[in-house]
Order: sequence, then structure tokens, then C-alpha cells
Amino acid sequence: MDHSVLPPEDLAKGNIGDKNALKYSRLLLNATMKWAYPPVSLPKKEFMDRALQIWKEEKLPPLKLKEPWWGYSLGFWPAEDDEDAALAVRGDYKIVGEKLAKQRRKV
Repeated sequence: MDHSVLPPEDLAKGNIGDKNALKYSRLLLNATMKWAYPPVSLPKKEFMDRALQIWKEEKLPPLKLKEPWWGYSLGFWPAEDDEDAALAVRGDYKIVGEKLAKQRRKV
């Protein structure tokens, strides 16, 4: 139903005006994953667990978490990216930068 064609309150009252209004829009989407995707853009569970622990230690209001409330893989995350992320977490982000600098190509 396209609510720009017919206001929801008119539909609720049965006042559809133009009898063809209900035919104006239809949309079908295939929203299934057709290939692997990178992880969801949230920190890994280990970091979110630590954040939750700090939250509770600070006696902040309880959270209403919906699982998963941390980042998770959707199938595409090369081992090299995982290694780079681990280096960054340890504070060795410069190693990642040096590695990437070696991969530069003039355009």
C-alpha cells in the first residue's frame, strides 16, 4: 500500500475514494543474501561484553539488549583482515599502515 495515494485513516474508515487507489502500488523485493557479506558494523562480542561490564560497574540504568547486540560475521571476512584488526586492538596499528603502504600503486 502506498500511503502517498491513500491516507491510512481513510482506509481504516473504509473511505477509499477512488476504487482503483488500492491498485496503484505494489512492490516485491528479494532481500535474501546472494553472497557472503562483511561482518555487521558493531564491535565483536568480547568488546561489547567488556563495555556491558563497565556499564554495570558504573551503575548506569539497565539496558534492553536485543540479540545479537554485537558484531557477527556474515560469511565474508578474510583472515588477513582479522589479523589486521587484532594488530590494531593491540596498538600495533602502525604495522597495518606499513603493510598497506607497501601495497600502494601509482595511478
